[in-house]
Amino acid sequence: MMKKIMMIITINIIIDMLLINPYTISGATIGNASKNIKLSIVKVNKKRIIIKMKNCSKKNNIAYYPGFSLQRYTKKKWIRVKFLKNRGRFAKTNILNKNDTKIVKIKWTKYFGKSLRKGKYRINFIKRKSFRL
Repeated sequence: MMKKIMMIITINIIIDMLLINPYTISGATIGNASKNIKLSIVKVNKKRIIIKMKNCSKKNNIAYYPGFSLQRYTKKKWIRVKFLKNRGRFAKTNILNKNDTKIVKIKWTKYFGKSLRKGKYRINFIKRKSFRL
């Protein structure tokens, strides 16, 4: 009897998952945002970075996750720069409307507690971009 109940519950869950389209939330595509978003670094210095994002999709708004990671090139390998405690969490998702542009400003001291040193870095924010200080 218990097996039949579990089987019915499992089938209902699978049917529900098939009926719900996981790639749209109120008209915003959350599939592969990196294909439709163009990133360019407007300005970078030891205190902050300014990134310009453009939604190249003519049809869809794109939901993107504002989280990022930063790596520094040291001794012929990329090493992740560690966030301050409880600063590397990004809970909300943002929407970039079709054919729209958005400027994102990231202050290094807010997330890492200090300004960056000279060197070669790369930021993983939707796409990977490298820069030098």
